[in-house]
Amino acid sequence: MKRVKRFFIKWTRKLRHSGGHGIHSPFAFSFVMNVVYNPYPYYFFTGCKKKAFSKKERKTGELFFRLTERYRLSTIVVIGNQSPHLTHYVTASSNKIKLFYAESVKASIKEIEKELSLCPALFLFDDNATKNEWVGFYERIKASIPENSVIVMPDIQEDLEKRAFWGEFYQNQPTGVLFDLYDIGIIFLKKELHKKRYIVSF
Repeated sequence: MKRVKRFFIKWTRKLRHSGGHGIHSPFAFSFVMNVVYNPYPYYFFTGCKKKAFSKKERKTGELFFRLTERYRLSTIVVIGNQSPHLTHYVTASSNKIKLFYAESVKASIKEIEKELSLCPALFLFDDNATKNEWVGFYERIKASIPENSVIVMPDIQEDLEKRAFWGEFYQNQPTGVLFDLYDIGIIFLKKELHKKRYIVSF
């Protein structure tokens, strides 16, 4: 029953929210067309097909690759446990990328804060991390997050607790443009843009 409901919702979204339909913001439209729906294959993706990744892992991995490549995000902080397919994709767009795994709240906060003082970063909440791990780390680091950083959360529709947490998390942000891809939530922390939520079929 849950799978049927999930399929119906995603199918409905595809009809109403695909191809940048209804998006008037140049920034938001550019993100949707150049990152979410970019049809051009990157050279890197060819080699990834030989890896033992699932279809879902490849799809999300390619999205994260395009995200880091498009916005030149050279500092990536993963909140949760190490995930091989994430490591493989998010570090591929540049050899200058620095990747930090903030397992639980035991990460070297000072080391991460030093990197955050230099440039915007990608904060990727691993789907194996618990709500307490997400909240615990974020509360310790949020004052150091630079402008134009990106926050990504997976499986935001997995259950009632995650849906509630995701909605509350976004509402508590002072600014940000949110893209709801159903399975993935992406927030751009950009003060010059009005706070707005976009639903995108992915």
